[in-house]
Amino acid sequence: MKDFLKSLGSALLISFMIILFFFVGSGVSQRFTEKHTGFFGIGYANVPTGSMEPNIHVGDMIIFQSRPMEDYEVNDVIVYVRDEGEESEKLIVHRIVEITDGQIITKGDANQESDNPKRMGTVVGRVVFRIPVIGLVADFIKTPVGFLCVAAFIVVIIIINLIVIAVMNRRHPIKTVNGESFIEY
Repeated sequence: MKDFLKSLGSALLISFMIILFFFVGSGVSQRFTEKHTGFFGIGYANVPTGSMEPNIHVGDMIIFQSRPMEDYEVNDVIVYVRDEGEESEKLIVHRIVEITDGQIITKGDANQESDNPKRMGTVVGRVVFRIPVIGLVADFIKTPVGFLCVAAFIVVIIIINLIVIAVMNRRHPIKTVNGESFIEY
């Protein structure tokens, strides 16, 4: 049982590290390359408005993947960038309601009217996954207080780890035999 718990803990830690690596790497890639997707054409964004309620909620994080333009279909939930000259260049998440001559017409599920036609070139990707509430956490971490909370959490984890190692060493001292160190149980 003890070995199973150790293996499970190791598997969870490795899984967490892989996911963290993906999000950090993808975020760095997005930030420094003027692209909205990172590794393998995959990107993520936080949902700031309720225009896609009840399917996608404010504070959800969406994972999206870029695709060839001909692969998009009516009813796909997509992420697109506002056209130049519009109020900001933020990402918008809406559903495709019509595709005509290299343009798409989208609409938020909660909206009464469709959006103005957009060029297919503004499409960044199709939503493939939604993670509830994580967007709120990600937005909090971007604030100074949130950053300090994460930094403090990491320091506490390191301190706890060091304490556990010290206690383990006291109970099971490290022995050195012929230049090789090992813990004696």
